[in-house]
Amino acid sequence: MRRVSQAPERLSPSQGHMLAGEINNHAGNLEAGIMGYEEQMRPVIAKLQKAPPLIRTILAPQTAWGLWVRNRIFAFVAWSRILKFTQKYFASAFASSDKFGLPEYEWVT
Repeated sequence: MRRVSQAPERLSPSQGHMLAGEINNHAGNLEAGIMGYEEQMRPVIAKLQKAPPLIRTILAPQTAWGLWVRNRIFAFVAWSRILKFTQKYFASAFASSDKFGLPEYEWVT
């Protein structure tokens, strides 16, 4: 089975729930359960893996000058406490929401 996500730590609880539910729905056919799981998770992972334009360039510059500029910007942001201000007043804008939701499964006990 190929790796589906680049950031499994963000998806672990939902992945476990969906994998168990899909295997349960396809009792006796593990391969079908895994395929069902992949169909459920593929849209979620595709959405979460999209990065805004230039984010990789900003966070991982390719030159010494780029590294210097990035590090100075991060140092200024940390020194000026801009993040503390933005978190205090704008934290709710960045709060996670239940965009994707979890499917309901009928569990066999």
